[in-house]
Parts: sequence; structure tokens; C-alpha cells
Amino acid sequence: MTDHLPPALLEACVVLGASYDKLKELYQVPMQTAELPLLEPEVLHVLAPPFFSRGPAQCGAVRSLGRRRRPFIRKKKERPPPAVSVPGERSEDISVPKDIDLNALPQLCFPGGLQVTSELKEEQFHFLVFTDVFGNQTHGVVMQYYRLIMEGTPIYKNGHGSFNTTRLYSAYGFCLISKYPYYTALKDCLSCLLVQLKTCRLSDMEARVKEFTAKLALVPIPPPGPLHVMFSLHPLNIVLPSREEKDCPIVDLDLHIPLLCFRPRQLLQVLSCLLQEQRVVLFSADLARLTLVAESLLLFLKPVSWQQPYVPVLARGMLDFLMAPTAFLMGCHSSHFEEVAAETEDLILINIDAGSVSTSQCEDVGLPEIPVAAAECFTQRDVSSHLNFEHRVFNSEEFLKTREPSEQLFYKMVLETHIFHSFLKDRLNRKMDAFARMELHTRSEMQKMKCMVEAPRRPTMQEIQARRNSCLPEAALNKRLGMSLPNLGDSRPITLQTSLTKIILYDPILRSPPESMRVFKLPEFPVSLSLLSIQRYYNELILQLGKAIFCVPPENSALLARLCYLRGFINTMCFRRLEALSDFQNLYKTDTAIFPTQLVTWLVDSLHREERLLADRRPELRRLILKVSQITHTLALF
Repeated sequence: MTDHLPPALLEACVVLGASYDKLKELYQVPMQTAELPLLEPEVLHVLAPPFFSRGPAQCGAVRSLGRRRRPFIRKKKERPPPAVSVPGERSEDISVPKDIDLNALPQLCFPGGLQVTSELKEEQFHFLVFTDVFGNQTHGVVMQYYRLIMEGTPIYKNGHGSFNTTRLYSAYGFCLISKYPYYTALKDCLSCLLVQLKTCRLSDMEARVKEFTAKLALVPIPPPGPLHVMFSLHPLNIVLPSREEKDCPIVDLDLHIPLLCFRPRQLLQVLSCLLQEQRVVLFSADLARLTLVAESLLLFLKPVSWQQPYVPVLARGMLDFLMAPTAFLMGCHSSHFEEVAAETEDLILINIDAGSVSTSQCEDVGLPEIPVAAAECFTQRDVSSHLNFEHRVFNSEEFLKTREPSEQLFYKMVLETHIFHSFLKDRLNRKMDAFARMELHTRSEMQKMKCMVEAPRRPTMQEIQARRNSCLPEAALNKRLGMSLPNLGDSRPITLQTSLTKIILYDPILRSPPESMRVFKLPEFPVSLSLLSIQRYYNELILQLGKAIFCVPPENSALLARLCYLRGFINTMCFRRLEALSDFQNLYKTDTAIFPTQLVTWLVDSLHREERLLADRRPELRRLILKVSQITHTLALF
């Protein structure tokens, strides 16, 4: 079931800090200075769904198999436990995300080590990106928060007593892990948690964090298209923006940040280095800025995708990663700049704080820069005129002949990179992505006429395969249904006062398509973590989605499809299989682009005998089951 669960905002929350034994040692030594040694951070707790309370019989059965969770603070008479040797220690009702290496997480959450200080420091935030061997990414948002751990303790030594009046504050780390790059939203969530942590006792911290994590685990991810999701987390309302389309990335950060850090010439130098697949290292005294700038740069490269190692934040114990011979994009604290520049060669060093670009050998980068005249032209339609779709090749020699002599070295190096080959493959396969749509919109009238009278060519393998599948029922529907093109630009919200729905209408900017962006507000989170309370929350969410669907005019099929999509996922969470299938069946009437084939197939296969009999009595579900069976049979043949 876990592989087919609806996409939720949060996978887990990891709490990190110093071990009990290490903190206890600080109570035995008088502290006269704020210069305290750094401690090794450890994983204290891993909180992940499900969070609902179990019955006594279930708890007894599970407790015999699992370990008991270690609290944040122990009573004085209680024997201290040994230091955490296995960072993955967890409670009996949770599971650790399989894609996260908990052994490396403490270093990444505390890149400079865990600090105990005599002065209270402000909280700090930064962002992490985890990439597995298949290139799949998981994202983390980290908050370091300082708490008072010692105040005025008596000390006895050789029969004489003294009183230590030095206050000690220790840093705790809270890492929210998600499969989706909602950096701004998750940072806002941690800011809301911080308000609670500042007013609670240390012994109550675990309960507060568990309640906070359980709420975020109830937040569904909006489907691609014109629908955002909003939820309330005191004292903020937090919005999860949807992606434009299925193949578009989620953008939840300020893309103008690199423009504030670099002058145009330096920014083009950085993009040139990435396009030529160099070994690039970002530096900043602000760890949060490393990931935000790195993510923005990779978004600037779209539709070209970075395919080399990517670690936007390196801990001080991970600097040997920079010795890798392959191309990469990594980042570390600016305090390591001189060390990295002196010990490693052939690196492109990008100082975000200073807005400078240099190498580890000299100040001059020595790489061909993006030609000023060609910078904009290259991102629009220059490449398409040199594609040969019949023979599925790109005429690189002819393309280079059209460039100025001073520009040819840059283009030659770019044409040899892996990212350009991947980009070229998408062009030859006629992939309809953001680049292809932009290229179509920017064609001149002469180019449009040329395409209309173009001689027929040999079809590609993808087109042959598409013709084979054209006999499937859903293929005919796909031809009649349009794709939604929502506007994700800045817009001004206007609240609709209605008792039937909690939807906010966004007034689009003047150049936007007439279709408007909507925001669906989730109901208030349950106070209790019991299974009954969570079921009531889902019931309320289904009810509000039903009211919102009722208020949407039939002609707004794109919004109607997204609301049905969300309700289908929530019905799946509640094991209402027939209701979920009915919601997904509605996508055939509205927008099949977001149809969750894998989930629907699982739902059909998991129907009980009684449910299957009821489904056969409903014509729309009987047709859906037949379509799914045909798709499964077709896939099995290939």
C-alpha cells in the first residue's frame, strides 16, 4: 500500500541534538567562557506517519517487537542510557524513510558541528537535497534552535562546593523531509513550530513536535494545474503552489535571488560553467542561500537538466567530496573557501556573498562565456532549425558554422555535454515541454507557413507506438480533452464570501490566459491524534471538496478535475475504494492528463468481492474497470 499512498507534504521529521551523556558532562565542569567545544550531533527522534493512537491490545503486541522511544530529557534518578550508536532508532509506530541516510543527516543538519554556548543565539534555517543512485531527489528543511540546558548548578569537588552561575544553551535541530521542494512552505511551518517551542518545557518538546509533524502528514500535495492548497498553522496561512503541468518542476522559492547576488555578467558566467559541465562549488556564509541559489540556477537551465552529482550543502567533514574527478555542483560555508582553493585544482569557485566567479588556480575563469548576442537566442529557438527529424540527428557542424568565430568554442563545449545530449533527445522525440511550447509561441509567420507545407517525413518510433495504442478507449478521449495551462505568475488574491466553499479566486495578470488560479483551503487540523479524530478530519475534507465541486461551473473542467483528483486521493486514504474510483472516473470527463493510472490499477486489484459486485452494478465504474484491464493487458504485451 505504501507505494500507492496519495502524495503528502511530509515524510518525516527528524530531531537532532547532543546525547544525554555529552550534555551531562557539561554539568560537572564550571564554565567561565563562551568558547565551548563542538559536540557531535546525533539523531534523537524520527517522527513519521502513522501517528494515530492504537488500542491497548495493539500497543502491547507492537511494543514486544519494537523499541521504546527515548525522551528528550530524563529524570535525575533515572540511569542515563548509552550514547545513540544507531541513528535510526525509532518508535514502534513509525518507519524511517528508505531514501534517507540517517548516518549522514546529523552532519548535514549541523554542517559546522553542534555548538553549546553561554549566549542565546537566534534560530537558523537551511535547506538540503538528497539524491539517490537513480537520480530521485528528496528535500529537507532544517531549523537550528537553541534552548537553555543549564542555569546555576552547584558543583562539588574534593569536598568543597561551588556554584556555577554560567548559563548554557544547546542547539537542537529539526529537519522536515519531503519528496517535494516546498522550501518556503516548510520553512514557514518550522517558524510556526518555533512559536510553540519557545513557550513549552523541554520535557514537553517531544509531544509538541509529534503533534506538529502529524498535522503536516495530513496535507495533500495539489495536482498539476490551476489549483493550489492552503492550510492554517498558527499563526500563518501556508500555501502549497502546484506545478504548471505534469512535467514541470514545483517552484516554491524566489527566483530573483541570484539576480540580487550577481551582476548580469557574473550570472552568465555561472550558467556558462554549468552548461559546460564544470566542477562548480558555491560558497556563502548563509547556508540557506546555498541551496536557494543552486536550485534557482538549475531552474534557469530548464529545459536542460543537470545530470551530474548535486550536493548544495556540504558539512566540514565532507569536503573530500570536492576531490571527485567528475563534474558536480556542490556548496559549502565560505569559511572553507581558502582551504578548498588551495588544496583542489580545476574548480570553479562561486562566492555568492561577493558575487564573484573565479577558479582554484587563478582569478580568471578561462572558460568561454555565453555570447551576449546569443544568450537570449540560444534559449529560444536556435537549436530547432538544425534538427533532422527524419534521420534523428542534430547537425552540429552546420550549427557551428552559423556562429561567430568567437562564439564557437563555447557552443562546441556545450554540444559535448551530457545535459545537452539529454535535451537533444527530448527535441528529437518531439517532447512537448516548456521549451517546445515556448518555441511554438515564438515562431514567425514564415516559420508557421513552412511547417504547414513541410514534406512528409518518416514517423518516429514513439509515433508508431502511439498509433498502436490509438485503439484504446482512453486514447480517443485524450484527443478530445484539452490540457490546462495555468498561470503561476504573481497575482492578487480576492476572497469569495460563500458558505458552500473555501476557495480563493486569483485575479490573473493582464497578459495571462483567461483561466484563473484557485486556492483550496483545508479544514482545521484535529486537536487529537487518535484514529477517530483523523477519520473525522478526512470526512470534513471530503465534505468540503464535495461542496467546492458543486460550486464549480461545468465549463471550468480543469479546476473540476483537480478537485475530483484530491477527493479521490482522500477517499483512498479512508479505504473508500468505490468512491475513489468514482472520482477518478470523473477525470475522463474533465482532464485525463492527471489520471493516476498506477493508483487506479491498484484500487481495482484490491477490491473485495462485495465491492466488485457493487462496482459491476454501476455502469461508469464497470467501464473504468474494463479500461484499466485493457491498459494492464496492453502493457503486459509490451
